[in-house]
Amino acid sequence: FLMNIDNFIDYYILLNLLSLHDNVGKNTFLGSQSEDDPIFIIPWDLEGAVGIMWNGDNTVGYTDILSNNLYNRLFELNPNNFKNKLKERWFELRNEVLETNNLINIFEINFNQIINSNIMYIENTKWNKNINLLHEKENINNWIINRVLYLDEFFTNL
Repeated sequence: FLMNIDNFIDYYILLNLLSLHDNVGKNTFLGSQSEDDPIFIIPWDLEGAVGIMWNGDNTVGYTDILSNNLYNRLFELNPNNFKNKLKERWFELRNEVLETNNLINIFEINFNQIINSNIMYIENTKWNKNINLLHEKENINNWIINRVLYLDEFFTNL
């Protein structure tokens, strides 16, 4: 196989878990350790995620599936049982690092650091904004809960 399929499966999951609209066809690097090794994909520039677009606007919702021509082809041809491997990997990760409470906790830790730093007062003052971190946290938590439930259904039906 010319690609590291496990890596491309993980990237597809990352792409869709975080709804990385700006990373479907760009903001990625392809690499290989040598000419004889399969290529792998590295995410880059993840500024639009978890229900927020790269420019700060909210996404329409949490019920989209992101893809591109490569993934469309993998779904169509299903080489080496790609779809089943993708499904199995999703549920393996959902029982571990992508468990809903674990995902929410990752954001909770970061929100607490931002709140404790008082940087939002500085940012809101400097840019004449009124960003409410508790409201943002609630929105992201709700988005995560709904997103993973939607993806559970999507991957179940592969």
